[in-house]
Amino acid sequence: MKNSFSSSVKDALAELEIKKECCKISLLYGMLRTSKSRDSNGITLAFDTENTLAMCERVICETLGFDYDIEYHGSGYYLVISDPFVLGGIIERFGNLSWLNKKVFKCEGCIPHFLRGAFISCGSVNSPSSEYHLELHSKYPINELIPPFSVPGITPLYSKRGNSNILYLKNGEEISDFLQYIGARNASFALINEKIRREIRSNANRQKNFDTANIQKTIKANEEQVETARFLIEGNHLGQLNKSLAQTVVLRYENPALSLSELALMHNPPITKSGLTNRLKKIRETANKIRESKN
Repeated sequence: MKNSFSSSVKDALAELEIKKECCKISLLYGMLRTSKSRDSNGITLAFDTENTLAMCERVICETLGFDYDIEYHGSGYYLVISDPFVLGGIIERFGNLSWLNKKVFKCEGCIPHFLRGAFISCGSVNSPSSEYHLELHSKYPINELIPPFSVPGITPLYSKRGNSNILYLKNGEEISDFLQYIGARNASFALINEKIRREIRSNANRQKNFDTANIQKTIKANEEQVETARFLIEGNHLGQLNKSLAQTVVLRYENPALSLSELALMHNPPITKSGLTNRLKKIRETANKIRESKN
């Protein structure tokens, strides 16, 4: 099967651990709500890769435990639900799949998992090196997905393409935020880094004497800072830093595309760029010590 950035993003999402039962149910609901086809005879879910198919099977087994069949087509894998008793149970559990049943969502993590399931089922995203574009597409109306899709800072657009209904994003920052919201952090960082590269290239074109070596140095430094912050936060190491350094780590992690000057002003109270540079140096040294202690 042809590899793609979208497929790699979906595979990464399929590997994420889901701890809460309600979030597993919400993820399954997202896939069912955006299924390839559904009628009185059955529901068909489509998957790009074996990993995403296996994830769906695992979630079904751990939650509702119903029967299904697997089919392989040249474009991917189909999970087919045709047992009348199972179909009745799905309608009883989720309601009419043509409408969004908000009662399914039991905690704040349910909507991100619902959107993750929808993206795995019917979504696509362009490679960071090409035009910014992320979409959910279905032959069924998906207007009702706009409210859960519209998390802070993200406003999806709606259109029709042939027989398909499309919810889409064209803004690189919104796409990055959406991917991070549903758990695709590596893809989000890839888009952020590409955005930085594009902005730097644009500046270089306007400034003929711009030093290319400094461009690469700036990109590398930014990537290292974000990666260090990510290591400390996701590894639960913030407790090994004092309050001021911990604040800097969180701000760098949450604002990966900001310059040092902009990031310095976000501190409470604001600090100087040189002060921020000193903090980032201490943070890097602490992170290196933690990494060494684990080897």
